[in-house]
Amino acid sequence: MVNFFERLPRTIRARAAHRWTGISNLLISLIPGPLRIPEIAGAVVESIYTLPALAPSHAMAIGVVSLRETVCVAIHLDPAILDDPASLQKEFNQAYHDLIVQ
Repeated sequence: MVNFFERLPRTIRARAAHRWTGISNLLISLIPGPLRIPEIAGAVVESIYTLPALAPSHAMAIGVVSLRETVCVAIHLDPAILDDPASLQKEFNQAYHDLIVQ
């Protein structure tokens, strides 16, 4: 299993650890999607995203919704912890690739 926190860049881990030592700082929520193919105004819905609430003491909230054979992921970040979301996207993509290859 991939440890998510260890995959974050060192500077982000240090900031998160310093700011939230001893406090929960990550919320992950999985919402099963519809069993049937959803449509809106006759168009097939290709993806669904949830907006996870970011609690005041949290650095990150992740919402996951499954839709048919797709998993849609939404991430809500505290900008004080991560001011470069592209770096987190790169890490998530690499972690996903690592899981698929195994």
